[in-house]
Amino acid sequence: MSSATARRYSWVLSDFLRLATILNGEPVSVLDLLRQPCVLGKTFAAGERGSGIGLVSAWLAAQRRSVVRCFTRLMAVELSQAGINDPEMVVTNALRNVAEPVGTGFRLPVGWPRGRGGPTPSQVETARLISETNAEQGWLGHRNSAFLQLLARRGVRVGSLLKLDGHDVHRLPDGSLRMVLRVKSSRVPQELSLPSSVTAELEVYISTFNQWARVRGLDARIGVGVAGHVWRANSGGVWTYNSWRETINTACSRANLPRFTAHSFRRSFATDAVAIVSRSLVAAAGSWKSPRRMDDHYVHPSKDILISRLSNLQDRALDGVQDSRPTDEAVVEGVG
Repeated sequence: MSSATARRYSWVLSDFLRLATILNGEPVSVLDLLRQPCVLGKTFAAGERGSGIGLVSAWLAAQRRSVVRCFTRLMAVELSQAGINDPEMVVTNALRNVAEPVGTGFRLPVGWPRGRGGPTPSQVETARLISETNAEQGWLGHRNSAFLQLLARRGVRVGSLLKLDGHDVHRLPDGSLRMVLRVKSSRVPQELSLPSSVTAELEVYISTFNQWARVRGLDARIGVGVAGHVWRANSGGVWTYNSWRETINTACSRANLPRFTAHSFRRSFATDAVAIVSRSLVAAAGSWKSPRRMDDHYVHPSKDILISRLSNLQDRALDGVQDSRPTDEAVVEGVG
């Protein structure tokens, strides 16, 4: 278990215990919950925040279930010494009373859908937005264009792209660029090849930024293989998520487009890509854990796309029926 996962598990478990304390009216520990399955099940089914105010997302409700089960599995020996035999079965029985069985697990019918809100931009809207962001003067326009093209054409996560280090950008013998990005909830990084248009835009951004920094007397430099953050803010410092949000919101307003969220372009990539290649390839390209996860959260085909696909299926079906019918020549030969 990575340190980041351990911190997340610790927070989820602490939040779960705070909620159990509120529901029970007195301080509650993990041992208390395992000794009182009714209280454990009640806490699972509550669906409230640890503060007792407001509802949690369905994702956090599922995390609570997973974290508690994982805790009992990891601490089975210590819990057994405390007099709790088979603690994992205790959790299973508590879930069985309040959750819906799904396969070998359970689904808690609480929490609001996590979702990744906002509309999915079309290819035309994405092109307009790239043009609008590229209109900024100097290296800012080239930065915006390269960054947005990577989001739209490669489906990468905003967080991992913002953390890109120049040391993880490599030039191949043919002159193309390849970057290595951190993947969410995985120790295996993602290798990403850059389209030629993005490569050209990125190289212009690098050269113009370095020239600007040199004139300003700044020590900051960026480049292929050069250690340090690639994406820089207007001041020359590190480009943060909030600064990126401000940039994209401004561009959306100028282009008279709805405000797109961080996941909008990732959804757009998935939606467009599955219409061309297999879902498994798209899931691998976007570092989704499975095609099903990608389908559930990211693929948002428009009404026109759905009508077109259904029409194609109908045409294929009719072609198959027509092809299966014997021709006049075949009938004559059969009779003869």
